[in-house]
Amino acid sequence: MASFEPIVVTFGSPTSIATANLRLPVSSLFAFDVKSLEQIVSISPQLSDSCLHRYFVILLESIDKDLLTRLESNHRVVSVYNRETMCDNTQTQLNRMMNSFKQLTLDLSSDIVRFLTSEGEKQIKLERMHLVKIYYQQARVLKEWIMAFFKVKLININFIFSFYFIIG
Repeated sequence: MASFEPIVVTFGSPTSIATANLRLPVSSLFAFDVKSLEQIVSISPQLSDSCLHRYFVILLESIDKDLLTRLESNHRVVSVYNRETMCDNTQTQLNRMMNSFKQLTLDLSSDIVRFLTSEGEKQIKLERMHLVKIYYQQARVLKEWIMAFFKVKLININFIFSFYFIIG
């Protein structure tokens, strides 16, 4: 009886990966070229493997359409996140890039929660309660992580709002 583990695969040059401000809530791998990306998502598990990987792929650099189609049709790949690389390094572009990385982190986390919840629901039907507990616990911990991410932003906004009314 096998379980699934979500893995984030980030594809890009070492520079683009180093400059990406991604907070990843699960295990991650890096692919610096197309060959390594295809190899990571195509490795067949051994029969004795009790933990199978399901991949969430982040493309920080463009790939050809054939490879994108192969990734999207691969049953091991749950989602592909494609991000256009920004070439202009002005402050406005950098701020937009940081906001897009934050949104990507939230979208990715939300998709992983949905994946874990869906796998838990499948295991309920198969009456594998120990796996149900594991999937639901992972989803709950990840939801708490996401909420902590939001609470930090909310506290900053409330502080600024309160500060404005005290001074004004």
